[in-house]
Amino acid sequence: MKNKISLFTIAILLFSFIHPLNNLFSQNRTNAAAKLIFDSFIPGKDSILKVGVLFELEKDWHIYWRNPGDSGIPTSIEFILPNGLHSSGIQWPVPSIFNYDTEVNFGYENQVMLMSDIFIPSSYALGSIKITAKIEALLCKYICIPFDTILNTTIDLTSDKTLNDHASKLFEETEKLLPISNHNLIAKANYEIENLHLSIDNLNETQMKYDSFLFLPYENGLFSYTAEQKIVRDGNQITLIVEPAQFRTQKPDSLEGILVMKGNGSIQAYEIKVPISH
Repeated sequence: MKNKISLFTIAILLFSFIHPLNNLFSQNRTNAAAKLIFDSFIPGKDSILKVGVLFELEKDWHIYWRNPGDSGIPTSIEFILPNGLHSSGIQWPVPSIFNYDTEVNFGYENQVMLMSDIFIPSSYALGSIKITAKIEALLCKYICIPFDTILNTTIDLTSDKTLNDHASKLFEETEKLLPISNHNLIAKANYEIENLHLSIDNLNETQMKYDSFLFLPYENGLFSYTAEQKIVRDGNQITLIVEPAQFRTQKPDSLEGILVMKGNGSIQAYEIKVPISH
């Protein structure tokens, strides 16, 4: 996907700022649609309201993960809430990987739901609340166009909320694709000259049977995405050798990202946060 941020794209972005989209519960465009979906909620029992922004994209179009890769812009969702309420950041499912001739991108195609939590203090006076989601995304195929919109809805927190089967399945499937942050894997990282060596110990029998292991960093511009990550296996330990980005200016002192395991039609990801030994 070459020349994604072109003068044409910049012109469209400027146009979108001058001519904002209408405020809607859902927003439909020719190549994409977005809408708000809420998880079940029981007043007086639940202190978290789960909300998802469901993106439905036309064939071959995609939006971007928190680290877009060699080009692109991370998808952004900002929730505007009444005083006393606040939201978590986006809970990012494992992204798809888009390989092109000279670059690699990370993102989502077809359909994806990006979830967040809205925290409701026990002292909060329940009632009808207005929830606004400001979305900024870059939608790409052969060219890129902005998908920027504002979604508004009002939800009554005084009554029970139950999901239909379709919405319930969306939350269930999305949660399965979230990286696991609380796990028993032991991660260590160090530099061998310029390359990063990421060692993962304490893998169980099922994890060792995965065919593919790939580390995706949260921060962009540090490591090469086009160079193959070599894998060294030793008992219940693997070591990934990750090459630096071509124009990296400094070596980071810590590593944050996800380790993605694939095999036999299944996928699982684990969040990795570890210092790097020099």
